Amino acid sequence: MKAAPFSYVRPDSIAEAVGALGQHGDDGRIIAGGQSLGAMLNMRLVMPKVLIDINRIEETSRIDVAFDHVRIGATVRQCDAMADKRLHATPLLSASLPHVGHYQTRNRGTICGSIAHADPSAELPLALLVSGGSVELRSRKKTRVVAANDFFVSTLTTARLADEMIVAALWPTAKPHTGHSFAEFAIRSGDYAIVAAAAEVQLDSDDRVVRLSVGLAGIGERPVLINTASFEGQKLSADVLDAIETNARQGIDPVNDLQASAQFRTHMAGVMARHVVFEALNRARSDVL
Repeated sequence: MKAAPFSYVRPDSIAEAVGALGQHGDDGRIIAGGQSLGAMLNMRLVMPKVLIDINRIEETSRIDVAFDHVRIGATVRQCDAMADKRLHATPLLSASLPHVGHYQTRNRGTICGSIAHADPSAELPLALLVSGGSVELRSRKKTRVVAANDFFVSTLTTARLADEMIVAALWPTAKPHTGHSFAEFAIRSGDYAIVAAAAEVQLDSDDRVVRLSVGLAGIGERPVLINTASFEGQKLSADVLDAIETNARQGIDPVNDLQASAQFRTHMAGVMARHVVFEALNRARSDVL
């Protein structure tokens, strides 16, 4: 099967790109890496009238490091991000990238493209969510920044408006005494995760939790955060880890499919949540010491 007919636009600037989106709205689609969109076009799951190729826009190919965040432009390739040592400042992104697709797809796929696609099993949306990151959107009228927890709505659906383009993803830099961990279970390396989990733990000098963020993917229509508010200020004992495992299994509604049953996904959600918190905790403790 081949894509339905469409017009092709290749802007030289963000202003031109958002101008095209403003003109065509839902009939226009942005393409950067095309690793997901290309297949969807060929299967006619999406049939835009206009395809807007942003690869010529120089501004979107930059990685900018600020004091408290790293800004990754819309056309930064996943392979380039993996090779950039500056991204060690965002360890959860660095930990999740090797799990994304395959060597070949990472050479073309983009960080922001995965976030825009919003597959509920994808690694980068989960990492952005747990990191407390956000997405920078631009239209002809304004620029706005949307927190990851508000950006991901449901399967392949985000808070991006029809006339908006994702111009960058904003990843907070790691704070002192913080540990991170990312893990996933998949049938084969490079497959979408059946269940994925990520954690970020920040401790004070008394080994008490300053911030705890734990998230899951592959267990619903979007990546989700586990409720951890009650654990702040506590030491992460075995009882707390038990509670985190229990919380991870509550409030999720996985589906049965050809890869796994809902019961299996629910069980794995608890096991993996406990695992990533324990691993992140040990890394945070090493940093404190």
